[in-house]
Amino acid sequence: SDVCSSDLRNNPIGRKVAETPWEWRRLMLGKYQTLHRAWFAIGFQKNEKVSLRTFEGVTKREGYGSTCEDLWVEYDKTGKDYITLQDFAAEEIAEIQQFKDKLKKNYKSLVAAFNEEVDLGKTFWVARRDFIVHMVGARRHKETMDMYERLFDILDVDGSGVITEEEMASNRELKRRIRKIPGVPIMYINQRDRKSVV
Repeated sequence: SDVCSSDLRNNPIGRKVAETPWEWRRLMLGKYQTLHRAWFAIGFQKNEKVSLRTFEGVTKREGYGSTCEDLWVEYDKTGKDYITLQDFAAEEIAEIQQFKDKLKKNYKSLVAAFNEEVDLGKTFWVARRDFIVHMVGARRHKETMDMYERLFDILDVDGSGVITEEEMASNRELKRRIRKIPGVPIMYINQRDRKSVV
């Protein structure tokens, strides 16, 4: 059965709107635009190892109506009995990593890359249009613009329409940077760790 787009966005709890792994993926992309963002939106943490039982409860709540085992094998391909963000959004994680690796070739850290290459206005955040225009530069090929639009959507975990240092860099790099700022208490650093999702 086909899944209509209004069902994807407005699923009452427990309503079955996805019966196959393909429909589940479509459901997640319809509601959250990226699987990376969906992972956090449905209640999981960045480094969480999710068991089948936990995953099943969440998928039922989100509208998956078939047996969860069929969906589970799509993510737990190695049979380790848990899945992570890397399993759930494998293609998107690979795209982000490729982009970050490219930035790290020219900068000592992702924080430095964000500040020098992405955040040209030095505002600690970059809007979608500014990110795409700057990263694409004069080339403006449709394929290149599409790629950076997709990267922006993946990096914009909270769906705010901007990406920040926190969404771009690792916790370790942010900690290092904050520790260099005089007067920033350790408590603030630890709060950032708890709140960080990327």
